[in-house]
Amino acid sequence: MIVTGLESDLYYIDNPILINITDLEFNVTYFTIGLFNINDPLNVIAINELPIYPYTNLLIKDFDFSEVIKANFARPHHPTTTLPNDSVIGTNYVRFTIDIKQRINGTIVGQYTANKTFLRGGKDTQELNVTASVGDVLKESAKILVWDGLPVSKYYINADKKIAVTNVIPEAEIQQMKTVGCDPFYVRFLNSKGGYSFWYFPVWDKDKKTKSVGFIERQRPLDSFSLGFESTHIVKAESKLRREHFETAEALIDSKEVHVYNRYGNSWAKIELKDGNFNRNTYEDVTDFNVSFNANLSKDARLIW
Repeated sequence: MIVTGLESDLYYIDNPILINITDLEFNVTYFTIGLFNINDPLNVIAINELPIYPYTNLLIKDFDFSEVIKANFARPHHPTTTLPNDSVIGTNYVRFTIDIKQRINGTIVGQYTANKTFLRGGKDTQELNVTASVGDVLKESAKILVWDGLPVSKYYINADKKIAVTNVIPEAEIQQMKTVGCDPFYVRFLNSKGGYSFWYFPVWDKDKKTKSVGFIERQRPLDSFSLGFESTHIVKAESKLRREHFETAEALIDSKEVHVYNRYGNSWAKIELKDGNFNRNTYEDVTDFNVSFNANLSKDARLIW
């Protein structure tokens, strides 16, 4: 049995990871794919074996392995506290022992085993089996964007093939950005490389909308009362950006995890991306960038659910 498509390492799961299995035993019945999460060698987690069946009795062709891996990723989660330098962001990568067995009526007649690391993210490309490398800085822009008075970190792949973060950033890797106004909407978001990027919106407004749940009317108008209101808090943030930062904008509008910075409390709060729209063309080097966020406030004024 020969498995091709997994010769490299550090695969991005948002692009297809196509594998082929050839040189099979005659009359092979099916295969099983077993995964063992080895992020923590002292606490290996075994995942149930997945059966797959040959395209013909001779091969399995262009099987998209990324779907198997995605199903076994944890939710993205960046701690809201400040992390020590070189801390690991453990939810955006996973290292598996992959165990592929070919079987004839349950009997194992061939086996492939390998250890591979997979990263949350991908590239806007038609390429397949897209990979990263040890030492990569996980960002879209050429340099790390920095605004005066606001926190920023560098995310990278360390020597152990883990995603790590540091607050020590060499001057040569920084692009100093201009601050406008004194109360920006500053966000940290999961980017397309498996790290986190930052963006500064100098203009924003918050829109609160309510919708009545209903009334109880026992004796109008003296004995009626409200069942409360459903409410939404939407923040609309606006900025301008240059062509060199277009990829950062595109990463933000499909980010699965976003936090906003409270500069007065020196803290981060999780919010949800609601709507984003970004248009790029060949003739404008500066364009508008507008995004809407759900503020995710905890208050619920309804009396019924």
